[in-house]
Amino acid sequence: MPSPTCVQPADLARKAAAALCIAPLLGTPLAADEVRFEDLPTAVRDAVVAAAPDLEVEEVETRDGGGFEVEGRLPSGARVELGLAADGTLLEWENDRDGDGLCDSEESALGTDPDDPDSDGDLFPDGFETDLGSDPGDAAAQPQIVTIDTRHDPGGAPVVVISVQTFASGLFQLSHCAADGSDWTDVGEPEPGDGGTIEFELPLGDGASAAGLFRVGVASDPAAGGGGDGGSGQTGCAAPESLVGKEIVAVDENESRTLYFRAGGEGELIEHEGGGIEIVPMRYSVERLGPCQIRVTLTFPDDDEGDEYEEFEFTFTEAARGTFRSQDFEDGKGEDPESGSFTLADAG
Repeated sequence: MPSPTCVQPADLARKAAAALCIAPLLGTPLAADEVRFEDLPTAVRDAVVAAAPDLEVEEVETRDGGGFEVEGRLPSGARVELGLAADGTLLEWENDRDGDGLCDSEESALGTDPDDPDSDGDLFPDGFETDLGSDPGDAAAQPQIVTIDTRHDPGGAPVVVISVQTFASGLFQLSHCAADGSDWTDVGEPEPGDGGTIEFELPLGDGASAAGLFRVGVASDPAAGGGGDGGSGQTGCAAPESLVGKEIVAVDENESRTLYFRAGGEGELIEHEGGGIEIVPMRYSVERLGPCQIRVTLTFPDDDEGDEYEEFEFTFTEAARGTFRSQDFEDGKGEDPESGSFTLADAG
């Protein structure tokens, strides 16, 4: 874990003003330059769908000089920023292929790795560090994520409030110790981050929080694709280097599918649905998205038009099992998304 940030409740006068990038809450009024996607002109909405049909739009803003900026995330986790004129003309396309909040061009300017969301290996995503004024290329430079305050609970009792700025792939553990820095003890369970602020609230007069130090430890969250296990260095979720000679059984609420992977990028897709079985020859390609995630793209020789394919994203939560998302594509447009669980084994 990174070096902890320690704060003392008795020294509140020294706390700095928080310069944190707080994620907007659901229902928060839009800023003057923000626009809802559904309120965009039809030509602009259509252009976004045509450029990135499976983009999950997260933010839309007006551009200086006219037009719109559209930001979102692809199913792979990669971020995309589109610049469009008011008539829907695509003016700019920026990728963030490692999904760390920095576009590839920004990573190039900063000297960070566009394929690694944590270039310096300190568990803080590059974009998160940059937003908070830290150096994403220096593991010794860590962002200030903790502020502390006091207030009264609904019953009038004084409490200490520890506020922690989070990121989506992190686990955050509050700990407390005596004023001399000894006997650190975890307070509660680790909390998964969501990009917003977590508040830990403790009674001020119970002795545990009236004196001493607090710290917040940060670790990767395997459930969020962080690839860690709370700081032990053992991932346990590594995706295989090759699928040749393997089979994946993917089960969703509607059907079970078995993917057989043979040498030369060929194999079979076996679909089990309603008591019937269909065997379809396939060709496949594999893209590694991270230590615990791969994307498998299937094409089918019997597709006369050559315009249909299916994508699976497999996220390994253990060595040979995990969760998946899949989607069919025709003419570049995604349809029929599915999700479920899968197991990996040697092909029989």
